[in-house]
Amino acid sequence: MRGDSKISCHDAGCTIVELEKGTSASNKIERAIKTLKMAPKMICLTNSPLTLWCYCVERRARTINSIVRTNHLLQGSTPYSKLSGQPTDISMLCEFGWYE
Repeated sequence: MRGDSKISCHDAGCTIVELEKGTSASNKIERAIKTLKMAPKMICLTNSPLTLWCYCVERRARTINSIVRTNHLLQGSTPYSKLSGQPTDISMLCEFGWYE
C-alpha cells in the first residue's frame, strides 16, 4: 500500500489489514472486485463513450452499496446506511439506467 493511502486511512480512523492470498476473506474481496468490474460490460451494451468508464464504475459501486446484504454485521441495512447512519436514497439509480 502506498504512503498516501496509508495516511488517508490513518486520518479516517481505518484499520489496514493485509489479506493472504487464497483465504476466505481474500476470496470474498475477489468476488466483490469481479462484481464491480462488470461496469465495462455495461458500457459496451449501451454504446456509451469509453471515456465515461470511471463514472460507470462509480455508479456500479453506488448500486452495490445501496443493496441490502445478508451480512450479519449490517443488521439488515445497506452498507451506506450502516456507515453514514442515513437512509439510502436510490431514486437516481432507479429512475435511469446507465447512460440514459
